[in-house]
Amino acid sequence: MKTTLQIDDHLIRRAKIRAAETNRRLRDVVEDGLRLLLEGPPQVPPALETREASAPYYINDLGIPTLRRAPEDKTVVTNEFLDRLRDELGEG
Repeated sequence: MKTTLQIDDHLIRRAKIRAAETNRRLRDVVEDGLRLLLEGPPQVPPALETREASAPYYINDLGIPTLRRAPEDKTVVTNEFLDRLRDELGEG
């Protein structure tokens, strides 16, 4: 559905930057923001609810599992790396 909205210049600039950084359309970024506002952050499966420093990942503020690594870590995340991580966590 098409609609016209007046959006603060600073806010729309930030949304356009986010869209460009993530190689997505502005429309998709705005829709995601509305979904997050109306539905809340995505639900995280109980197995992923950890913030322990020893865990290979953490749940960021948006509820998205994020891999943890040290600044000197040069690990390249590939499908094979993710498969190995799933196997280690017993989720493969």
